[in-house]
Amino acid sequence: MSSLASVRPGGENRLLTGNPRRSGVLAVVCLVWLVLLINVQPWSSSESGSVAVLKGATLMGVGLALLLVLPARPVFTIPWPVLPWALYASYLICSALLQDGGAEPLTRALRVALGLLIPVVVLVFIRKDQGVLETAAFIGFSVLALIIVAGVFLDPGGAWWQGRDFSSGARLRGAILPMMPPRVAEIGAILCGFALLLWTGKRIRLPLAVAAAVAGLSLLILSRTRTAALALLIGLLLAFFFTRRRQVGKRGLSLLAAGAVPVLLAWPIISEWLTRGQSPELMSKLSGRTAVWDFVINSEPDTRTFLFGHGLGEKRILLRRGEGDFQAVPIDNSWIDAYWETGIIGLCLVAGAMAAAFVFAFQTQGPVAKAFSLFLLGYVSVASVNESGLCDLSSLTLLVLLAVTISAGDRLYRSGLRSNADAFRGRISDVPKQRRAAIPRDPASVIQEGPL
Repeated sequence: MSSLASVRPGGENRLLTGNPRRSGVLAVVCLVWLVLLINVQPWSSSESGSVAVLKGATLMGVGLALLLVLPARPVFTIPWPVLPWALYASYLICSALLQDGGAEPLTRALRVALGLLIPVVVLVFIRKDQGVLETAAFIGFSVLALIIVAGVFLDPGGAWWQGRDFSSGARLRGAILPMMPPRVAEIGAILCGFALLLWTGKRIRLPLAVAAAVAGLSLLILSRTRTAALALLIGLLLAFFFTRRRQVGKRGLSLLAAGAVPVLLAWPIISEWLTRGQSPELMSKLSGRTAVWDFVINSEPDTRTFLFGHGLGEKRILLRRGEGDFQAVPIDNSWIDAYWETGIIGLCLVAGAMAAAFVFAFQTQGPVAKAFSLFLLGYVSVASVNESGLCDLSSLTLLVLLAVTISAGDRLYRSGLRSNADAFRGRISDVPKQRRAAIPRDPASVIQEGPL
């Protein structure tokens, strides 16, 4: 019996992969999203233009490989929230031609366009399957978490920022892929959130969910990243609150309520972790970020820079540190960074694309898909305040595209169910009345059993 028989239209049952075709789809989607996730991670401590070109070539290779393995007579569907991102990518390519920064802005703009194309092609593979994309992304983040853990054993000295261990106040970072602590925390937070969402949606069993959640929380704690912790909490609250009338939301809110008890008991330890030994003044300035933000906001650019920005890739600014001493400081805010790199036009386009993704997520009917989309968008909304990259093809941008693709995949799956149900009702109209009582009425059964 096909595994589709175990997936109801509500999407509340576990995702099984016994069907060979379904297993093949899962393998393809897993590989694609793993490459995308690795592509947006840093490959070296100081990436040059050649690395950016190599990343773009990798994306192009993935896109071509997907086109070669497309099924017969593929049906392409472009979710409408992708259109604002497509408009933004077109703007980036056109504005890059006006920049004086060489080929880097154009290379990054083309990477954004390729990053938009691949999720659209992935939809061709998952339109008949439910939950495949969520499972593939979960596996992808699990692999990244294992890479970080492997770095701790292979290069213990390089796995801790500032050369100290965790007990001495250091923060975990990537050693194999040179990720800074905030990126490690992001991977841990998303892995933990996915594990909880899959379990509350009855897609994975409790032991696997506990193992993944503990692994994700461990990365988050060892990285000492407060933004990711807050983003995880807000994302889960948003996901479970707006699905509270369905089983995934009820189980999720109950889980969060139960988790509040140990948090209160361990609050002295948690508060010490949150402060990281910083003074109240430094915490009020968000570890010095506000000085950079004030500089960007109070700067007076010319009209061309105000409209089009400094070009993609200009993620650091020079600030005076003492008499005649300048230091390149990251902006670390996606919205201010979008204004700095792409101008006021790019900032408005990114904000419009985010708003479209939220509307699309709220309109999603499947409770598990809706919870996933809202969790990802809620996480990005919080993380974008203290992390840059939303205007480029970064991990934050990829999370937004993942949310849109999950919602679109759920719509395609339900549309297929309705089409098969309509065809089924049309077929049984010609069946003698005495035989109709033996015909199953469940649309999922129609898909599983095939035509009469």
